[in-house]
This record gives sequence, structure tokens and C-alpha cells, in this order.
Amino acid sequence: MPLPFSTDARDIQKAAAEAAEAFRPLESDEVTSDDARPENVMMSPENLTMSSENVFYMDEEAVFGMPGLLVNMAEGLLLSPPPCMGNGCEWDYVESEAELSLWSYSI
Repeated sequence: MPLPFSTDARDIQKAAAEAAEAFRPLESDEVTSDDARPENVMMSPENLTMSSENVFYMDEEAVFGMPGLLVNMAEGLLLSPPPCMGNGCEWDYVESEAELSLWSYSI
């Protein structure tokens, strides 16, 4: 994928447009609905019933108990976090502090 020449918004937009164009499907790869289905094929009622038997439907609300799951998730947001395990948890522990840059602008 192309990288922008600088951090200027126009360079970033140009690189994004080039990357999007690289992922665009070729026109010869596209299949239209007219090409996919022959016009001279007649659908009989037997074929229609067979195709409806092959359909799989899963009721996620029943399987996962969605109303109860959503209530439990909402209650979980109201709980305070559990205490740290072991010797305790100190966020400002100097000996384990490491300088770590979250953002690196060099490529």
C-alpha cells in the first residue's frame, strides 16, 4: 500500500485513494444477476420446497438469552473493578516503569 509523502492532509488523502483503488475489483470479475441465472430454467414447486428445507435459522435471542445477557452486561458496568492479585497493584511503581512510545512517526 502506498505511504503518504508527508503528514499533510492532502498527501494522506491521496495515499488513501490510491490504496482504495488497489482493492477495487476488476470489471471482468463482477457477475451480474442476469449472467448468474439462465433465463430458460423453470422453477417447479418441488425445487422451491427443497431449497426452503436447506435454510438454517438460529434464534440468537433464545440461544444466548439476550434479554438476560444485556441485563448482566449492564450490571457489570456498575461493579467496581476487582483488586489486583499478588503483592498489590501500584500504577506508579518506579522499578517496573519503562519508557514506551505508543506512537511512532518514523516509517
